Amino acid sequence: MAKFAVTAVTIALLAASNLVLAEDDVATLKEEIANLQAKLSNVSRGRDYLLGELKSSKTKLSNVTRGRDYLLGEFNSTKTKLSNVTRGRDYLLGESTSAKAGKTELENSLTLANEKNSTLQARLRRAIAYSKSTRSTLEDQLATATADRKHLRARLGRAIAYSKSNRSALEDQLASATTDRSHLRARLGRAIAYSKSTRSALEDQLTAATADRKHLRARLGRAIAYSKSTRSNLEGQVAAVTTGRDHLRSKLLSTIKAPEEWASTVNASLSSSIGGLEGTQVTVDANDNVNVRVGNNGLFRTGGTILSAAGSSLLDQIAQQLALQRDADITVVGHTDNIPVGEGNRFNDNSELSFARASSTLQFLRNSGVPAENLSAAGYGDDYPIASNDTPEGRQQNRRVEIVLKQR
Repeated sequence: MAKFAVTAVTIALLAASNLVLAEDDVATLKEEIANLQAKLSNVSRGRDYLLGELKSSKTKLSNVTRGRDYLLGEFNSTKTKLSNVTRGRDYLLGESTSAKAGKTELENSLTLANEKNSTLQARLRRAIAYSKSTRSTLEDQLATATADRKHLRARLGRAIAYSKSNRSALEDQLASATTDRSHLRARLGRAIAYSKSTRSALEDQLTAATADRKHLRARLGRAIAYSKSTRSNLEGQVAAVTTGRDHLRSKLLSTIKAPEEWASTVNASLSSSIGGLEGTQVTVDANDNVNVRVGNNGLFRTGGTILSAAGSSLLDQIAQQLALQRDADITVVGHTDNIPVGEGNRFNDNSELSFARASSTLQFLRNSGVPAENLSAAGYGDDYPIASNDTPEGRQQNRRVEIVLKQR
């Protein structure tokens, strides 16, 4: 009955909730209900079996008790008969001493009665012992059956409690699902209301956008018409600029000389004007740069960066020719021999010394009229010798200033 009651309650709860469960949840609930029904059926069968065993034990105990009572009755009957025989014997002995034969017979009868009495007493003792052992066994079986019954009752109570807890959990889930459904219905109502208001706003925006689109199309038409007229004007201007550019390019190309021609022209001009000065040599390198090499014969004071009078006079003549080369970048490069600067010198090495001498030369050329934007300086120290540093003559050639002209 309990399993049918649980099933009926579960079905009634599901029907009252009007809740559509997922197929997996329904299958899970059915499986749990089937498990509970199987457990209740097993408990009921165990309980019935134990009750049957208890009734059988009671029946056996009743039969043993009746057998014991029967034996006690037989024993009491035998004692009564024996007492009667004894009294008869005494009576016969008292009545006649001549009845010895009868006495002997009576004594034999008494002996037989005593033997029978002993046999009955032994049988009674065995019956009592058997009754006691049987009763002890039955009492043990009864205690075991009682304990099993208590255990089964406890299990049945736990199963009922578990079923109740599952029912409570299902009721909680049903309440939660009902609450969620109400919440979702409320959210759906709000969403529908919001959708209606949003649709109205979007329709207003669509109307405004349609009007803007018409306005923008009109503006776009005017802009396209203006762009076409502007494009026609710009194409005319581009054609005029292209014509002027081509004219200027041809004119510029006619005035600009090739690097080889430029280097040859500058080399010829400088060679004729300053190539004959003492210690000065004008050459053209592989990159079409014109190199004016100024020797260090008295160009600077010994160990210093200040130009001597002879050096100033020589650079003054060179500067006059360099000032005429407006289309050339002019780099003043200082070189030294490989003898290190002495201790206490204000320069750390030959590179600093060569750069300081190149800077002094650059300053003199700028003061002599060479454009400052055309001038730059560099110091290479003893990295690029043109002669051996093993002889005084070779070291003197390496101590030099080179003025490099490059076409701009």
